[in-house]
Amino acid sequence: MKVYDWGGYELLEEAKTRSGKKLDCEVEVYVAGILARLFEGDIYDDAKPLAIAYMESATSDNIFQRISGLKTVADGALVFAGLFPLNSRRKNVTVGYFTEIGTNAYNDLSSTKHGAIFYKMAIHFTDVRNCLNTLQD
Repeated sequence: MKVYDWGGYELLEEAKTRSGKKLDCEVEVYVAGILARLFEGDIYDDAKPLAIAYMESATSDNIFQRISGLKTVADGALVFAGLFPLNSRRKNVTVGYFTEIGTNAYNDLSSTKHGAIFYKMAIHFTDVRNCLNTLQD
């Protein structure tokens, strides 16, 4: 699996060690995938505010665009809140802004075919965010 080849899992393990947090196994795999995409440059392009991207995705008539957009927004919000919390000041928002949008987007995705993982991501968003925050030291 590509996630483990470049160290995304090891980075998550470091964050878990620093934070002392235990994460659900499925959540760990999902977050390691987000980290892999981040380092490949395949995470949310912040040219558009997350709130606008969230609203556009949530109201899209195209189910594939809705799911893809919400996933991109949720994953991007987790990256911003977890790895780059200080950037929220530059954007004139709070970390709570990213947390609320990310949690809501994952909640919206929880009713899809693979909704169980998104439900878990919504429930554990703050724990994962806090875990990733330890990598800022």
